[in-house]
Amino acid sequence: HGWMQAYIRVDDHPFHAVTGLDGTFRIRDVPAGRYVVEIWHERLGERKESITVPGGETVFLEIGYPFPGNASSK
Repeated sequence: HGWMQAYIRVDDHPFHAVTGLDGTFRIRDVPAGRYVVEIWHERLGERKESITVPGGETVFLEIGYPFPGNASSK
């Protein structure tokens, strides 16, 4: 079907997530350390944010896309 699309991504690590209907996601069992989280959307492109994960703790990260006409939003 001409209106359908598919994307394949191959990474060298097991830490991935797909957002739920509300846009949230969870990646479990990430070892302590500093990471770059990459978010990708088929129309809005890619965003990257650095995050430090302490051992044994839950970390929250909020990443957003700017609304059209508001390039400074995060």
